[in-house]
Amino acid sequence: MVGAVRFGRETDGDVRQALRASQERYRSLVDRIPLGVVVFGQDFRIVEWNPAAARVFGWTAEEVLGREASFLLPPEVGPVVGQVWREVLEGRGGDLSVNDNLTRDGRRIVCEWRNTRVVADDGSTVLVSSTVEDVTDPRRAEDALLRSEARFRAVIDAAPDIVGVTSDEGRYLYVNPAFVRHLGHASAAAIVGRPVSDFVHEGDRALLDAPGPKELRLLRADGAIVACDVTSIPIDFDGRAAILSMARDVTERRRLQATLLQSDRMASLGILAAGLAHEIHNPLAYVKANLDVLAGRGLPQLLTRARALEESLGEDAASYQLAARVEQIEQMIELVREGAERMQSLVNDLKTFSRADDAPAMAVDVARILDSTLKMAWSTIRLRARVVKSYGAIPPIRANESRLGQVFLNVLVNAAQAIPDGNPAEHLVHVRTASDGDDAVLVEVSDSGCGIPEAALERIFDPFYTTKPVGVGTGLGLFISQGIVAALGGQIRVTSRVGAGTTVSIRLPLGAGAPACAATATRFDQAPGRATD
Repeated sequence: MVGAVRFGRETDGDVRQALRASQERYRSLVDRIPLGVVVFGQDFRIVEWNPAAARVFGWTAEEVLGREASFLLPPEVGPVVGQVWREVLEGRGGDLSVNDNLTRDGRRIVCEWRNTRVVADDGSTVLVSSTVEDVTDPRRAEDALLRSEARFRAVIDAAPDIVGVTSDEGRYLYVNPAFVRHLGHASAAAIVGRPVSDFVHEGDRALLDAPGPKELRLLRADGAIVACDVTSIPIDFDGRAAILSMARDVTERRRLQATLLQSDRMASLGILAAGLAHEIHNPLAYVKANLDVLAGRGLPQLLTRARALEESLGEDAASYQLAARVEQIEQMIELVREGAERMQSLVNDLKTFSRADDAPAMAVDVARILDSTLKMAWSTIRLRARVVKSYGAIPPIRANESRLGQVFLNVLVNAAQAIPDGNPAEHLVHVRTASDGDDAVLVEVSDSGCGIPEAALERIFDPFYTTKPVGVGTGLGLFISQGIVAALGGQIRVTSRVGAGTTVSIRLPLGAGAPACAATATRFDQAPGRATD
């Protein structure tokens, strides 16, 4: 409410003399105070102007007394001040106003006015007494700060990186649109006010108070993980101490790094496999050649002579059993030959998997690659489960044989590792192929293992994520396999239920080549090389 001072219109002589003395003291005080004092009549003319007002505006009292005060106002400010003046005269407000004013030398300054009405007994306004202070520098500094803060907010709002401001209590005060977008929320209102820990993976929450840059796994609204490099600095936010944190989404970078790491490992493994296959091949060929000669010529000749010798010995031959012993040796040699052929097959498989990843795509027989991969995975599978093959009649596909074998090997090993050791008769790994429409083939690998929890199933294709025990898996197998299958134009899908096993379905586009393979249904009770129909 506007302040007011009252006095009567009619006073006796003593009161007038006391009033004059009071006015002199008042004038002496007004002349010494540092604030400008300007008194206006009802017509907005200046009736009093102290030295401080002269210092603020540059005009002396003699130059302004009796003048209408509009000369102090820039043209565009006049209507605003006119409204304030009417409110003051009517006692409806206007006790504090801030507006631009003009000095004698034409400078534009910002002044803060505090206005008090001087009223008669009937309540009408006689005078308006105002104090004025030049607040140009503080106001301009404040305006500059506000503009700076507005520019800062605009930059942060447009930043592609995640930015959040948190209080000392660890709750969000502000998040930028990138924060909302990257973490999949509907709006900033769904985040502001909540604790930071709600958005950080539980395994990384201990790092929140650690100084310096850090890598944190942030949680999206759908539960997915976003890997971020995070840097935090203390700031003043809306007049209170706060922490500004900037996070850069490095999920894709980590994905690429994982791909490169796996590629390097596979390249090293390929070199090792090629060298190993080469080193084994030569002595194995020597062993196998000698076994072939021994089984094809040496033992038959020895058996013929043993039988001839038994005939010449007559009844005494029974004690020697030469022919029977030779036949036993022949059977043992045949088993050794089978083992050598098995080793030869494994060497050929190693050669297949050691070929360069950039080898051109060609028409490949999916069933043949599956069989080769089963042989390589058999040492892992045989102690855990029986293998059943159901190969439908499917045409070849166009693919890189080595990389497709890498996918099958990973899926088969995963299936085996989902089953505990020791009871192979009670568990099953089922490998199935079939046509999927006119343009693709379907490969399915099912196991009767422990299954995958629903929460984990959503993340099994994330790099470095694994449900296996420490030291068993790297969490890269399915991630790499998904990339290989996608590069072929196919899809890989996993369905699972805890306690009911898992099925991996791989859909691969067709390629031109040899005629379709015949359908088979085979069960492996022993090694894949010894399948029984």
